Amino acid sequence: MSEVRPIRDRELLVGNDVRAALRRQLDPLIDDALESRGYTEERSPIGRIHLDSTAVFPGHAFLTQFQRARFEGLAVGVTHDVSGREQQLVASRLQLSNIGGFSTSSFVTLGDRFFTQTVRSSDIDKKNTGTRISQKSAEEILQDIRAHTALGYSSSDKPVPPSSTIDELEALHSSRNVDIRAHYQMLTTPDHGDIQMNIGESFELRDVKTNRGIQQQRFNTKKLFELISRQPLDNGTAAVGVTYRSSKNNSEVKLTAVIEGTDYSDIKKQTMYDEMVDTFQKQDVNKFGRGVMQNLKAIADSKSNIIRLG
Repeated sequence: MSEVRPIRDRELLVGNDVRAALRRQLDPLIDDALESRGYTEERSPIGRIHLDSTAVFPGHAFLTQFQRARFEGLAVGVTHDVSGREQQLVASRLQLSNIGGFSTSSFVTLGDRFFTQTVRSSDIDKKNTGTRISQKSAEEILQDIRAHTALGYSSSDKPVPPSSTIDELEALHSSRNVDIRAHYQMLTTPDHGDIQMNIGESFELRDVKTNRGIQQQRFNTKKLFELISRQPLDNGTAAVGVTYRSSKNNSEVKLTAVIEGTDYSDIKKQTMYDEMVDTFQKQDVNKFGRGVMQNLKAIADSKSNIIRLG
């Protein structure tokens, strides 16, 4: 008998017609689940925003933290927690750079904390946690960064919340990658093990000129469902993972199974692995889809035994 190996991300032999049916059924359910429980949305820029350093001389806080007055480019990455129509900024990074420069400076937010950071190319592998600054300094620096863009200085006489300025600056990007994720746990008894799920969507968001003006459109959309289950066995566990990924014209259907910590013989392990593949692939190719569908509907149901962790 050959060596028994765990099943790791094995692509199931499912026909194209079944894959197309899975996309039609599962992709809308992923959307429903994300909208129902909320999600974390991370937007990372494609390219950078050009800065005009000729007409503006920044203030004391900017010069103190960055040690220079002029930058040529700005890239804004943000992370929001989204629930319904409400968005809360949880983290951001505004990266200031120069063409051909040997260092990159950043303005960073983590919740209600603010930091500045300068990393030289020669120190890229060294730990640099940045310098924490006050909210007043953060507001002043953001106003100076804003003034270097097409937005100019804020006309408000009152301090502008940093999150508002960051959202304005991020909106200047004409193209960005968007990654949406949510993580869940199913509340079960110890006898049923630990069951967790990830769902998500990723796409490129571009500003496109149409007959109705500039509109944001999505490209290269991909969706994800992943279930990770750790089930108790005699003196050990069985870790089982089911993964579904889809794009416009393709989908992936994968199985992972690892038996750990038991005194099972290789023959018994191989039998269990064969049964797992047989269950999802040979007996009924639609079993995979029905299982994913059932879990997605449970996520969207606020009264189910599933809670969102992140």
